[in-house]
Amino acid sequence: QLIRTLAPYAQLFSIPVGAADSIAAAPRPVLLRVPADGDFAVAVAGLCEPGPASQRPATANRTDAARKAGISGLHVDGSVAGSQARCVGAPAREQSLRRVRELRQRFGPDIPIVAGGGVHEPQHALDLRAAGADLIQVDTGLVFSGPGLPKRINDAILFETNRTAKLPDTPERPAEMSWFWTLLMGAGMLFGSILALIIAATRVVLPYDEAFTGLTRDQLAAINPRLLAFMTHDRVSLAGTMIAVGFMYVGLSWFGVRRGLHWARQSVICSAFVGFASFFLFLGFGYLDPFHAFVTAALFQFLLLSVHCRLGTHLPSVRPTPVAGSAWLCAQWGQLILIFHGAALLGAGMSISAIGATHVFVHEDLDFMQTTAEALRAAHPRLIPLIAHDRATFGGMLMASGVVFLLPALWGIRNGSAWLWWTMLIAGLAAYTAAIGVHLCVGYTHLMHLLPAFGGLVVLLSGLGLSYRHVCRNEA
Repeated sequence: QLIRTLAPYAQLFSIPVGAADSIAAAPRPVLLRVPADGDFAVAVAGLCEPGPASQRPATANRTDAARKAGISGLHVDGSVAGSQARCVGAPAREQSLRRVRELRQRFGPDIPIVAGGGVHEPQHALDLRAAGADLIQVDTGLVFSGPGLPKRINDAILFETNRTAKLPDTPERPAEMSWFWTLLMGAGMLFGSILALIIAATRVVLPYDEAFTGLTRDQLAAINPRLLAFMTHDRVSLAGTMIAVGFMYVGLSWFGVRRGLHWARQSVICSAFVGFASFFLFLGFGYLDPFHAFVTAALFQFLLLSVHCRLGTHLPSVRPTPVAGSAWLCAQWGQLILIFHGAALLGAGMSISAIGATHVFVHEDLDFMQTTAEALRAAHPRLIPLIAHDRATFGGMLMASGVVFLLPALWGIRNGSAWLWWTMLIAGLAAYTAAIGVHLCVGYTHLMHLLPAFGGLVVLLSGLGLSYRHVCRNEA
């Protein structure tokens, strides 16, 4: 009655032998639950032919008997007798392993076995699989090793399963693969960002900026002697962030997406969609930057093609860490810090975007230029939209960088991923060097304004430093 009631909400049931009076008509698969220290021979005999243990058959084909009774598989629940109650976890590990090996030898390969018992490391799961378990149950391991344990186990099983596999002999056409288009998108962003950096560090404003405002570069400088320096600081910071995002896209595409890593593809696509969506932030001020619009339209096609095309086959080449050690533990703290770093970038981008789309300036900006927002509005009606365009664009690009730093930190920090470590380091250093350097060059050295940039750099380097030994040296 219980099985019939809960069948719409469950995929299978695990029951002790004492509850298995008649399960032949069960609407879902039913596993016979066997304690790690239990006697399965007596259990199956009792299920098939109730009566005193001394009168139960100790031989015959127990697999067929269990099948006839309606049993779909066996479940070694990973519990052993304790002094006062049943115990689960590490105390049951060895007995559970012996029980699985015994059951597999007794019944052969035809009956499914689900097994648990103190699985706290990927190696424990691999041992149960080698003993004959088809599926692994994780319970106390989630307490002692954290919620990332199932993924670590899956990575280890994937490596062991595919260690002798080979990629298809037929070469894949790059234009049909997702990595090709994400790589082009990243390369395009890198090219555009370097060009923007050169312009921002020299001329600052382009002819279409002058056409929009109706003011020449000299006339803009005449409005406020620090106006061009302020615009330089915005545009160089934007270019540095674009370099970081472009470099992350290139690294994730070549080393991740090309190798069939789904998380790398998702990181690039999610970040790119956030970045392209931010294009609409500055349109409310009435300034459509033609070059920005052209680049956005061109790169957006690459994004759509990357979503449409195929992801390659992933065959892991580095064995995941089977047993956690001190390097792994340090990397967990490093990963936590890197997650915080990515989330902080995302939050900063949202904040700057909101500022760029509303009142445009913070009080440190006005202190630097020694003016007021009203004075700038009075100087020329299109001056504020020009500056707001830079602010909103920088905020959107910072949100995209937050996503592309956050998702790999969540999904990609593991041994053998030295390429990701170096990609994040180079991309982060490029962005922070540009942001901090331009402030120092133009004299915008307000402590509270620079503190987030210095803090972000310290956080990034701390997270990467803690994770270096595990990620780059492939040590347990």
